[in-house]
Amino acid sequence: FGGQPDVVEFAIYVKNFFGMQFRDNKFSLDVVVTLRWLDPRVSKLLPVGANRTALSQEEAEKKMWLPDIIVVNRDIKGEAIISSTIDIYRDGKVMK
Repeated sequence: FGGQPDVVEFAIYVKNFFGMQFRDNKFSLDVVVTLRWLDPRVSKLLPVGANRTALSQEEAEKKMWLPDIIVVNRDIKGEAIISSTIDIYRDGKVMK
């Protein structure tokens, strides 16, 4: 509270384009969304001597702050999270 806002960088990689329905203004993609931010507090989660570690989504949710990212204008039945790992680094860099 009262500090500067956290900056979360993101990238969207389109793995596959399945087509477009012009009449319905719909298209289908297979994408990977990657997030990156800096949080110096995460360094305390690393084992002694380690410069990097990976946490599962479930484990990370219990131990650290994670940004809420919402994809809008999507077909609710079409969303699937294949995997989600959070990599944390000694310098506070976090990648999801």
